[in-house]
Amino acid sequence: MSYLRAGLCVLPAIIAEKRPALSGWKQYQKRLPTERQVRTWFAEDVPLCVLAGSVSGQLEMIDFDHGGELFEHWREFVATEAAGLVEKLLIERSQSGGRHVVYRSAVAIPGNRKLAQRTVIVPSAEPVVIAGKRYVPRKVGERYEVTCTLIETRGEGGLFLCAPSPGYQLEQGTFESLPVMTEAERTILIEAACALNEAIPPAERHRASSAANGRPGDDFNERGEVREVLRRHGWELVRGGENEHWRRPGKELGWSATLKDRVLFVFSSNATPFEPDRAYAPFTVYALLDHAGDFAAAAAALRLEGYGAANDPDVDLSRLVANGTAREEPARPTGVPDPGPFPDALLAVPGFMAEVMAYDLATSFRPQPVLALAGAISLQAVLAARKVRDERGNRTNLYLVGVAVSGGGKDHARKVNRNILFQAGLEGLEANEDVASDAGLITAVERQPGVLFQFDEFGRFLRTIGDPKRAPHLFNVLTALMKLYSSADTVFRGKAYADAKKNKTVDQPCVTVYGTTVPEHFYESLTADALQDGFVARLLVLEGSCHALRQRVPQQPLPESILDAARWWGEFTPGGNLRAEHPQPILVNYTPEAGGIFDAFAAQVDLELARDELEARSLWARAEEKACRLALVYACSANREAPVINQAAAEWACAVCDYITRRMLFLASQWVADGQFDARQKKVVRVIRKAGGEISHSDLYLRTRSLAPRERQEVIDNLIETGQLERRVTPTATKPKVTYVLR
Repeated sequence: MSYLRAGLCVLPAIIAEKRPALSGWKQYQKRLPTERQVRTWFAEDVPLCVLAGSVSGQLEMIDFDHGGELFEHWREFVATEAAGLVEKLLIERSQSGGRHVVYRSAVAIPGNRKLAQRTVIVPSAEPVVIAGKRYVPRKVGERYEVTCTLIETRGEGGLFLCAPSPGYQLEQGTFESLPVMTEAERTILIEAACALNEAIPPAERHRASSAANGRPGDDFNERGEVREVLRRHGWELVRGGENEHWRRPGKELGWSATLKDRVLFVFSSNATPFEPDRAYAPFTVYALLDHAGDFAAAAAALRLEGYGAANDPDVDLSRLVANGTAREEPARPTGVPDPGPFPDALLAVPGFMAEVMAYDLATSFRPQPVLALAGAISLQAVLAARKVRDERGNRTNLYLVGVAVSGGGKDHARKVNRNILFQAGLEGLEANEDVASDAGLITAVERQPGVLFQFDEFGRFLRTIGDPKRAPHLFNVLTALMKLYSSADTVFRGKAYADAKKNKTVDQPCVTVYGTTVPEHFYESLTADALQDGFVARLLVLEGSCHALRQRVPQQPLPESILDAARWWGEFTPGGNLRAEHPQPILVNYTPEAGGIFDAFAAQVDLELARDELEARSLWARAEEKACRLALVYACSANREAPVINQAAAEWACAVCDYITRRMLFLASQWVADGQFDARQKKVVRVIRKAGGEISHSDLYLRTRSLAPRERQEVIDNLIETGQLERRVTPTATKPKVTYVLR
């Protein structure tokens, strides 16, 4: 009762399962129980737990697990930055010998967060018990490992058992008088724990577009002085040793990142341009800080400083643009380089889209920043449909595809868009998910010329509509979508029928598509015909992470600022009746700087179009057009009442389209086949590459069961003969073991 009267949400608990002993306890994440309920629950002596977060007055708990082995180190770190701070906190010993540090925060706290982990190598795939907890190992390369969480928080939506439950003992402070930490004090507590993290994720490594194999960046990763880069930009080394602690500029206390083995691990949420809980290689640090995320410019600058092979014939400098003029094109490198994952710097967008993304990520079971961006772009695009144009006549209609593994959170952005439109009273802007025919598609557009189509399983849809034998009634949908894409600034005319009533005419249709798909279904739809007919070139394909971390998040209402912005667009009628009459969208001008950026990008595109490859020409042909449309959407998001396409909008849009085009070229090189034999060969190579570049004979047969034995063997023989594959035979006690290794 004293806990309840102190404003804590206290519930009965099952101590063995560490959860409330109530069937429906989620309701108490939003409200405190009554005194009568508490008296009933605790009529007998039962364990108790406390719900963290806003319901308990922004209560947060830092949990030191594994017997609290890092607690004293953490205490020391905090004391060096803020003497006497630890003495203010409530500290209790848990039943496993760990520690709970409890306090209230003066600012809102996030959900549960893992602060410090350790990776432990184990001998096999058999489950192991470490510090009393059972772990299932995962295979990484040739070894098995588990990741143990040493320090984590219990925040919004979380809970923890506490004294006087059996096995829990207060060592300092009381729950009835919890201290309130300022934002600065809380930051010190959290960052001190993050500084003890031992499980650094893989570093973000970007390949510069100015070098086919990223050689200047690779060289800088090996021998560049990343500490000097950090110091130039105001970062401060505050603790040396094997795992250095660094503080971001503008911060007086605490830590923002660690530097170990040349990898910068950032855990501060205010260390722009870095993202929290991510690791960065030296070249990425250099490019983000010295060149604002322009990896091509960073590579060029490093080459002038002597990094990389200056005269390497594999280096392709044709992608560098300076002063609006494309440089002379050297020899084409062999192979198609992979630009890597979507650059984090391009996730930074202003205004409305940023708010939508933030809400998406805060409410997603598995947050996907890249897919949140795709969803926000499509939403802003349909809200501004037929209401804005740039000086070249471009509109906001875009076709976006979000790619993520099954169960990876790819559906959430579509749901967010639907909820925003519905709650803003604009549900008419979204069409049905299923399109039965091209006639049905055109009818939906005729009914609402500015419309958003959101498709699930878009890759499967593309495979179906691209094959007239599978679904003849859907085959013409592809043609209709292509015509609609190019008709936003003119009049769309459908098929001609003898019955004039069936003839469809739509003035300035502005159709936006956002489809989500699993990788395999989408990539398998990439045929040579699909690339060359221009439909794939019209797509903006954004790939989510394959390893989006799960988070527990409570339901949150849509922020009024998002709904207000959506309603503003719904009420905005710049000229003409958007349904019955000829619409008159407002003109969004370019600044001179933006115009120069687009001219430079156009010159770069012209160089790419001069190449002989048909697929490359098709993909590059739409790159500038898509960049213009993206910049228009960016401008509408940044300032809806007075949009302008400025330098930031142009740089972002051109960078997004440059990356997506190069990524699609790489994917095409991996998936698009010249014929059936080439398709089978690419499939075998993908299987081996996915297995880590080496696979046993039996595993290869198991993973390519769709191939006939003769077809599979022909592919293997050809790969060996052409030097792409090596066959290795290892003697064993029974029969020799055969493995295949990609060269």
